[in-house]
Amino acid sequence: YELQFLLRYNDDIDFFISERNKYIDKFERTSDAFSNINQILINDFISKKSNLNTRLIRIENIHDNYEETFSDLTHKIFIRGNITSGIIGDLKTSEQEIINSNMSPQTKSLISEMVLLTDNYLLSEDATNYTEFIKRYNKISKSENVNINDTSINNPTVNLSGFDKTLQNYKTNFTALIKIDKLIGLKYDEGFLGKLRTYSQNLDPEIEQLLNEITEFKQTAQKQAIYTIIIFFILIGVVFLILFKRFSSSVANPLNELKDYIKPVSLGIFPSEKLNIEGNNELAEICNYTNKLITGLEKTSDFANNIGKGNYNIDYTPLSKQDALGNALLEMKDNIVISSQEEEKRKHEDEIRTWTNEGLTKFNDILRLTQGNISEMSAKVISELVKFINANQGGMFVFNDDEDEKFLELTAAYAYGHEKKKEKIIYPGEGMVGMVAAEKKTVYMTEIPETYITITSGLGDAVPGSLLIVPMITEDEIIGVIELASFNELEKHEIRFVEILSETIASSLSITKINQKTSVLLKQSQKQAELMKIQEEEMRQNFEELQQAQENSAQKTAQMSGILAAIDTSSLVLEIDLDGTIISANRNLLDLIEIEEQSILNINIKDFIHSETEQDFNEFWQKLINGQNIQRTEYIKHENREFWLSTVYAPILDENAKISYILSIASDLSESKKLEFELTEREKQLRLNLEEINKSHKEAERKQHILENTNEMLKANEKTLQSAVESAMKQRKELAKKVDEIAEREAETNSWFEGINQTNITAEFDLNGNILSVNHIFEKVFDYKEKELKTKNHNILVAEQELNSEEYKKRWKKLHMGIHVSGTFQYINKKKERIYIQGTYTAIKDHKGKTLKIYLIGSNTSDLIKRSEELKARETELYFQIEDMKMLQKQKEKQEEELSKRSVEIIEQESLTKSRTEGINRTILVAEFDMDGRILFANNIFTKTFDYSEKELISKHHEILITKDFAQSKEYKNAWEQLNKGEYLTETFTFISKNKSKIFIQGTYTPIKNSKGEIIKILLTGFDTTDLIKRTEELKARETELSFQLEELKLLEKKSKNGK
Repeated sequence: YELQFLLRYNDDIDFFISERNKYIDKFERTSDAFSNINQILINDFISKKSNLNTRLIRIENIHDNYEETFSDLTHKIFIRGNITSGIIGDLKTSEQEIINSNMSPQTKSLISEMVLLTDNYLLSEDATNYTEFIKRYNKISKSENVNINDTSINNPTVNLSGFDKTLQNYKTNFTALIKIDKLIGLKYDEGFLGKLRTYSQNLDPEIEQLLNEITEFKQTAQKQAIYTIIIFFILIGVVFLILFKRFSSSVANPLNELKDYIKPVSLGIFPSEKLNIEGNNELAEICNYTNKLITGLEKTSDFANNIGKGNYNIDYTPLSKQDALGNALLEMKDNIVISSQEEEKRKHEDEIRTWTNEGLTKFNDILRLTQGNISEMSAKVISELVKFINANQGGMFVFNDDEDEKFLELTAAYAYGHEKKKEKIIYPGEGMVGMVAAEKKTVYMTEIPETYITITSGLGDAVPGSLLIVPMITEDEIIGVIELASFNELEKHEIRFVEILSETIASSLSITKINQKTSVLLKQSQKQAELMKIQEEEMRQNFEELQQAQENSAQKTAQMSGILAAIDTSSLVLEIDLDGTIISANRNLLDLIEIEEQSILNINIKDFIHSETEQDFNEFWQKLINGQNIQRTEYIKHENREFWLSTVYAPILDENAKISYILSIASDLSESKKLEFELTEREKQLRLNLEEINKSHKEAERKQHILENTNEMLKANEKTLQSAVESAMKQRKELAKKVDEIAEREAETNSWFEGINQTNITAEFDLNGNILSVNHIFEKVFDYKEKELKTKNHNILVAEQELNSEEYKKRWKKLHMGIHVSGTFQYINKKKERIYIQGTYTAIKDHKGKTLKIYLIGSNTSDLIKRSEELKARETELYFQIEDMKMLQKQKEKQEEELSKRSVEIIEQESLTKSRTEGINRTILVAEFDMDGRILFANNIFTKTFDYSEKELISKHHEILITKDFAQSKEYKNAWEQLNKGEYLTETFTFISKNKSKIFIQGTYTPIKNSKGEIIKILLTGFDTTDLIKRTEELKARETELSFQLEELKLLEKKSKNGK
């Protein structure tokens, strides 16, 4: 029971709740029974008179120590706990807490190793895992500056962070587990386990010595009885001798006659005539008695001759009740009769034993050959079993593997020499078969209801004479049921044989089920592993595609950011919703009209600009809503300040191709407009002056004064314009810096006896377990020679753990009582390797039923058991692999969900970027160049402005858009060097079109970077200001012309004065 407890407590949930289980209860009951028997022996009269009492008290003390140590061991195991309780439960809780803590990647790697070491220790109990655990713990303490030391464990005043406490608890729980394991015993010679082993080793020799002393006491008593009998017969002989001498003189002659008469009798010859001595004295009486004696001896002789001839029915009457010879002969006859009966019984038992061993060998071969196929095994076993016990029909029911709905399934049926194909399901408790399965007890019936079962033969149907239903049980687990029906009643030995065989069949079925289950799990694991590989490959491809999409998106985003930065730097930008409400304005616009952002947001564009009429505005706005791009010049007045803007309106589409908002990009024409108005007014004024110059000198002086004021105004305006340009440049640099910061942040984002002897392991042992003989298969399996094993005890073939087990002691106790023991037994060979033998220990008895020796017959099932253990280990390993796969599957699903979410974001971002790009392409000039200045892209507005087709521009150098002199200038080379360094260029640039006419573009050259921060191309965005520049130049030319005319007027005036 102690061994069964130690082997199975890990799976016993009830033990870790109540600190009790069936093995502890059985141990205590057995221990109490042992103590009671020992106490009775101590108090026995014989033991008190002998020295046995001291030995019994010593055994009682060792037993008490053993019982107390086992109780301490179970308590320590309860404190140690399992995965959900005790120290191990606390260790697993702190392990999960430390896994969920925030930590650096290096610490996380060390924590993972610590968790693996903890799990390895729980599996192997190898203390080196704890040493490696402490090394990782110390590394974490140093790398994370963890404030943990030995004093902080018991000092509540030391303040520790959450991670520090969690890590400390993790270490404390592991240390506690190591300590309690040392108390329990990591090895069988340490801790409480070592104590149990020591007490057990001390107890065995004490018990053996007690048995020897009892044997010696018995032999001494027998010798004393023999000596007493010898002395008694010597005294009787002396008495007869004295009497003979005393009366020899008076009875010599009669006695001589009597002697001559008795002499032939002493030789076994009976006289033909009777002795006749006359008289009335003692000799006459002796004569009569002698005659009676001889007559009695003659009858006795006849009686003995008849007995010798085997005639035990002859009548015989002794001479008297005290007739020793006659009574001895009668007793001899009775003993011979009993002995004959015993011999017949022994022969019958030998025949049964031979029949049983032969049957077990036969069915062991069948089970071995059909191992792995339950249907084939069931069919072969039930058919051979029905034949073997001379039954008429039979069936085998095996429990299914469904834990939710347990039922017995008919796996094979046999009747009258033919296998029957039937499908039948029985639930536990249903019918006789279900009742046997539920109660785990054999049922044998001779009175069977007619409706229960019938046996069909050629003459019709009949109710069987007997019915046997036997449960198939292994390790207290019901595997199935065997049902047999026969016209004849079954013998007890046949029933016992089926019961023994059922255990062997149950063991084979259990192993087959485990193998099949493991095979299914293995295939499932392999299938899941393959599926995981496919999914991992798909996920890797998806990730690569997403990564590529992210890079493309990042590149497009960077390009868009460059375009937007260029536009935001060089232009006035508004975003307007479809209702005409302003939702965004850039800094350039706010600074231009000197207004705060909150003041311009949420006002209607109609109120911001001045349109001719409301109808004109509605027509203009309707065109935008319909998706048209519109370019126009607008007039804005704010706080008595007037502005003229050249504005392009472009509808921006969302991912559904619906208009999301209106983008307005404008350039300031105010200064040019003001200059134009001013020059126009001046022109008018000059014309008036020319017309009136001849009328009045004073008028000429007034005009001259006006011109001087105008010159001062022009100078003032020039200074104002220069200041505005400087401010714009400063803002551009700040914006460029912000764009760089944004780009950088964006860039930072894996033959029966001979036959048996020739095919099975056989061995003989005396009642003390000493080996008498073994066969050659035994020698081969155990790696011993017979001469090495003879006189050695059976103990050398058994491991210490098995030797000290209660089950082992009970087995030999049963054998001493003459009870056969069958099952699968564990041994060790000469090399200390484990050997498993499936067989039977049989008690060999003499004619009086006294056990003489023990006979073992079995087969080597080591490979099968080891394979089963490997399969169980593999099953456990597969279970953990499946759990790991489930965890990986969850992680993969989470990653896929994140990737899917990120993909949606990228698609939305790309859609928005595409919409914005299209909007920008419809509103401003856009062109892209590689780092050598070759044209990569030009939008429709660009090609239309320069009078080129896109095909004519692509791959051509930027120099075709400028004059040859400027292309060879140092200023042009410096500009491209600045762009290669990542600097922005914003100003009004001069180009030449296809027809060699000048084009003026107010715009920005922006370096575009990828996600790694590398410049991959140059983006040009801007507005065509050619008309404005030409108009300005015309005004300046007109101004120059007016200046010359004014000089001429001055000369004329001077001549006029001189003339006067």
